[in-house]
Amino acid sequence: MRNLLAVIYYVLAMVGCTGGRTIEMHSMTDGHDRVHGVVHLQAGVAKFECVGSASGQCHFVLFSAACPDVGVDKACDAPPLERLALAVGASRELVGLPVEFKACVDDRDNADTSICSKGRP
Repeated sequence: MRNLLAVIYYVLAMVGCTGGRTIEMHSMTDGHDRVHGVVHLQAGVAKFECVGSASGQCHFVLFSAACPDVGVDKACDAPPLERLALAVGASRELVGLPVEFKACVDDRDNADTSICSKGRP
């Protein structure tokens, strides 16, 4: 079903029926990028890109829009919608996500230290 939706959204995008937006996420330490991730949203397709990461991987975590802003000292009772681990330079497309969602990216996938994991109690 996801693949069928992707084809439909792709066709709609080709004929210009949809707009889009881009979200850039950075985390810096001592003035240097620790992680840099980009999310492109268009026609119901979310494309996640790992532009750079100190660890060599970007760990994206997607939360419901109903959750408070994710990050340090923020909590969300709902489990993440999705988790993605991408190598630097890699990308992945997802369809079927809610229209509104919140994304977080970190260079680590450690539940105790990841900025994204702080979105969970």
